[in-house]
Amino acid sequence: QIQGIATGFRCFIPGHKLSDIVESQVAYLKTGKAKKIKPWYKGFGGEVRVATNENGSEIMYTTFGFKWEGESLFLTHAPQTWNRDKVVNLLEDLIEKKDNWLKDYIDSSSQTFKIELVYKKGEKPSEKEIKELFSKENLDTLSFNVITHEGRLKNHKPEEIIKRFCDFRKTHLIRRFKRLAGLEQEKIDRNSELIRFINEKWNQKVVTIKSKQDFENQLKNAKFKYFEWLASIPVYRMTLEEAKKCQDAINEAKTKFAEYTALYKQDPKLTSFMIDELNELR
Repeated sequence: QIQGIATGFRCFIPGHKLSDIVESQVAYLKTGKAKKIKPWYKGFGGEVRVATNENGSEIMYTTFGFKWEGESLFLTHAPQTWNRDKVVNLLEDLIEKKDNWLKDYIDSSSQTFKIELVYKKGEKPSEKEIKELFSKENLDTLSFNVITHEGRLKNHKPEEIIKRFCDFRKTHLIRRFKRLAGLEQEKIDRNSELIRFINEKWNQKVVTIKSKQDFENQLKNAKFKYFEWLASIPVYRMTLEEAKKCQDAINEAKTKFAEYTALYKQDPKLTSFMIDELNELR
């Protein structure tokens, strides 16, 4: 849940179930339409519902929750924002009126609500009677005011937020896989040059070169792209065994390069990758 006021703009975004958010994102990625989600609070036993009022605002209602243990009735949850004192005051008022089935209560609450509602002899309440007596609800006007990544204040529905998040995530992943493909290409190029360097026996030519700068210039003239790096490699690495290691590294980098390139160039592959990522969260 996100709630607060900043720069004069109210924000109230209720909690939502992670699996519902995942399903909504997957639906958007597959069909282009996000699945509608509703507020949810972990472990909350009361009712949570959303309705639109006459002004077009969305209102979230939360109610009391109850549980039967044998013939004993317990109040186990209160509307959002209700504390113990507020609940006890309500119970006292209901008992004082004496026009209902509630006779007394036994409060065993600690970290959570557990208040036994003692009903009058022979007046065991039905579910309907319980709801009628405890009809008070908490009302919150939903306000999905968010600052977009462009720095603008917008009021979006949850499904629009999910859509924008997925689109932004996809753009980010394209940049990420382009960068990773570029790093793999660099590995290929560097190792290819090292193999060429070894095969052309530049380690033997170095004894006739006057300085490191002269060595770098000769490598540059020989069309080596990474001449500075090659000039600094220790001589003991200039072996056929090292060349074989370089070829293995090239083969591995080519596999990764192809994988990353396909992900940022082919939208179906990228979409499938995003869906697999989301499914891991279920």
